[in-house]
Amino acid sequence: MRKLLLLCCTLLLCACGPSSEEVVAEYRGRAEPRMARMAEIATAAAAHKAEFKAPVPAEKLRFAGDSGNAGLVMVEELDVNPETRPSLDFHVDTFWLDYSRDCLAGRASDAPEGVRLAFDKLLALKYVVVVRERLYSGPVVSNDTSFIPGTWEADVLVYDVEKAELLGGWSVSASNSDTVDVKMDDPGKWLHSDLWSRARKEVGKVLATVSEDAEGLLG
Repeated sequence: MRKLLLLCCTLLLCACGPSSEEVVAEYRGRAEPRMARMAEIATAAAAHKAEFKAPVPAEKLRFAGDSGNAGLVMVEELDVNPETRPSLDFHVDTFWLDYSRDCLAGRASDAPEGVRLAFDKLLALKYVVVVRERLYSGPVVSNDTSFIPGTWEADVLVYDVEKAELLGGWSVSASNSDTVDVKMDDPGKWLHSDLWSRARKEVGKVLATVSEDAEGLLG
């Protein structure tokens, strides 16, 4: 009887908590301006043509943990209506962006704690790093023992979120390893994976100069 009563009380307390919709309403006034900043950054990053130098942010960038103050996205992910997809998608966690966007559009799930988590991360961001692909030439299998290496070039742009201001960035490039161990049933897939891995490492290297955990994020 005691166990049953405890369970009933627990369920009652949970039922009395705010719904996902109520949590969205609580955050909307702060989250919508922040998402508007992200849209500004997406437009600016896609159009940027001027030269830039290495950024000097006011503090170290941190991408993970409760003290995280930065997010990493491909420019296409930041755009609300992207026309293309990146050739090398880094598949970094963008829950703070995607789920916040869904919540504000009325597509929140029945998990209020998830809504809070996404919005809290979004509002905690002081910096967003935008990877803008400039060139992709995929690797090509030449014969059973050789291949033509692929090439990837991109800009890594660091923005101040509150001001939607470019702080600086780097131009990076990557190509396939000299030797790639592949499975002959799908060698192209393995060559693409090798190029993807090397591109991530190059981005991680430049971000390591201003971040505490970028190499762990992209290593």
